[in-house]
Amino acid sequence: MSRLNIRSIQTVSPLLELQKMLIRDFEQGEEAMLRRVFMSSVHELASGFYTKEQLNAWAPRAYDERQWAEKISALRPFVAIIDGCIAGYSDLQESGFIGHFFVSGEFSRRGVGSALMEHIQKTASQRKISELSANVSRAAESLFVRFLQNSDCFHKPASWVIERRRQMEGYVEWQTIQPRALQ
Repeated sequence: MSRLNIRSIQTVSPLLELQKMLIRDFEQGEEAMLRRVFMSSVHELASGFYTKEQLNAWAPRAYDERQWAEKISALRPFVAIIDGCIAGYSDLQESGFIGHFFVSGEFSRRGVGSALMEHIQKTASQRKISELSANVSRAAESLFVRFLQNSDCFHKPASWVIERRRQMEGYVEWQTIQPRALQ
């Protein structure tokens, strides 16, 4: 893992301090590191849920670096940092859509996904975004469902509803999950 120079720290909750985890905005130049997190998340963490063909269609090893960098810049993701390494990332669009939500295999089961979800919820509340939506893989389903069942972990909106299952490009099955509007 590449080490980072941590500069623009935005959120450090008491829980995250204990784990030495920071969540901050993406910085230009981190695109390749986010690609490694994406690839690790898909090919390591999702491997028990999809075939090799599905994983390769979802996250092919060959990719256009410029196109990836443009996509990441447009997403303006949040980046989770542990011990100077990017452990995961997610975004929150103005529409409330969460386009990317990935944790590196090296940092799985260390609270990174939960911390990113908490940050998304807090940011949504600050931005007055009343409805969130995401296409969630089967690999991430348990994380989202856990927050469905434990609304005490989140700021409003805290109540998630599984809307439907559908097929997406690349033979990957996803779930669309939306929280109820802010109260």
